[in-house]
Amino acid sequence: ESETSAATGAVANVNDDPTGSVVISGTATEDQVLSITNTLADEDVLGSFSYQWNRAGSAISSATSATYTLVQADVGSIITVTVSYTDGQNTAESETSAATSAVANVNDDPTGSVTISGTATEDQVLTAANTLADEDVLGTISYQWNRAGTAISSATSGTYTLTQSDVGSAITVTASYTDGQNTAESETSAATSAVANVNDDPTGSVTISGTATEDQVLTAANTLADEDVLGSITYTWSNGDTGSTTTLGQSDVGNTITVTAAYTDGQGTAESSTSAATTAVANVNDDPTITSTAVTSATE
Repeated sequence: ESETSAATGAVANVNDDPTGSVVISGTATEDQVLSITNTLADEDVLGSFSYQWNRAGSAISSATSATYTLVQADVGSIITVTVSYTDGQNTAESETSAATSAVANVNDDPTGSVTISGTATEDQVLTAANTLADEDVLGTISYQWNRAGTAISSATSGTYTLTQSDVGSAITVTASYTDGQNTAESETSAATSAVANVNDDPTGSVTISGTATEDQVLTAANTLADEDVLGSITYTWSNGDTGSTTTLGQSDVGNTITVTAAYTDGQGTAESSTSAATTAVANVNDDPTITSTAVTSATE
């Protein structure tokens, strides 16, 4: 004999949490790709998975695929990923991975450039500018000006005035800084054309020593200097004599005397400088001379 009871009501579901885990594979370093694997199972039946990557516990915008490429913003933070689905009983389920280690930085070279404006001519001012950017964060920029690739002493501001030493050389400027990850960075401009010379007049003077009196010797001397480099000096006196001395003659009496020092500088330019004039040359009495003719015949 047998007897069957009346049926119960429909058995109500009790949600079963998923089992298994979500795992991140890959290296926690900027620019590397992280991937998801999972061993999830659900007695209530797994649904379709969706993914959300998280930085320090906060969802990363648009990071919803099964892989994630680490960016500068992740550096120093831990990364997790959450897998979500709706199970066969229409219950929303999710499981979050263990966190990675803090994401390590990879140095990012600066982008942009350093430029020089101004004319590459002696005595002109060059100005540095830049459009630099750095994913690792720009630091305070300092400048170093260079002549033919070698640093110019004390030339560390945003401008540089070209000197005689720069003539014939190309000039560059280097912008340097320490980025937000403590890495020293630098970028150098393109070179200017060779710096053109501007003639520099000589400095110093030409002087005359001696007494402005007939028969006396006057001597020329100079303290000349020239940024363009002194050449060999020759002297020309206003009385027509050449050389470093002149002996005053009768024809000089009453005249003032000057002397001009001339040379060709290191840039091929003819230069000259003239002394101040002496006083008028004083006369010295010249004894008369007698010329006689001998008598060779006589008349009685």
